[in-house]
Amino acid sequence: MTLKKRYEIIKSDKLLFSIFAIHLLLAFFHFAYTFYSDGVQAILRCSFCFLIALATFFHLRKGFALSILLYGYVLLYFNNFFNYTSFLFLLFAVYCLPKIQKPALILYALNVFIAFSIRDLKILAFGIHAKNCLLFYICAKYLFATITPHILLLTNDERIVLDELAAGKLQKQIEQFSQNTVTRLLKNAMTRNKCNTKQELLNKYLNENHQNIVINSKD
Repeated sequence: MTLKKRYEIIKSDKLLFSIFAIHLLLAFFHFAYTFYSDGVQAILRCSFCFLIALATFFHLRKGFALSILLYGYVLLYFNNFFNYTSFLFLLFAVYCLPKIQKPALILYALNVFIAFSIRDLKILAFGIHAKNCLLFYICAKYLFATITPHILLLTNDERIVLDELAAGKLQKQIEQFSQNTVTRLLKNAMTRNKCNTKQELLNKYLNENHQNIVINSKD
């Protein structure tokens, strides 16, 4: 897939595109900060912000989730025990990619234990950190469990095909592309958006673009 197509896909989700752009800016600012502070930590943060931006651009939600999770684990070895940035990043990753929840939590606990052992912190500090993480996790599930991502990640060509299908046309009646191209575009869109069938993809597209489709049909 070309860079242009990848740009079209990530731009179709404004929030994901914002995450990508902000991490690029953060990478720049962390790099600039190396001239004024501890160069090692600043370079580390710069590198990870750039890694997150690249992973998000090329692998979308999955790339963002896994890269920010890795960043969170690394930060455990630099932040104080009362700094919960790492766990916040873990929550971002889990809600972006729910299937990694169990391994992500297990790895977090292991890394916390190792980090605390290296620093020779007391068991009380570990207990405070663990209890607060549990509280944040419960609060996050309570507040955000009902929120599910529904924005489809699509290229412009895929949107054209879905617009035609939404208008009631059959695949073979779509004139802009050959039948093989239409099939390929739909298959790519289904895989990327975790839809098992073409109808499931079309239904999600209709729900997301209901008002625009109604207006176009009236015209």
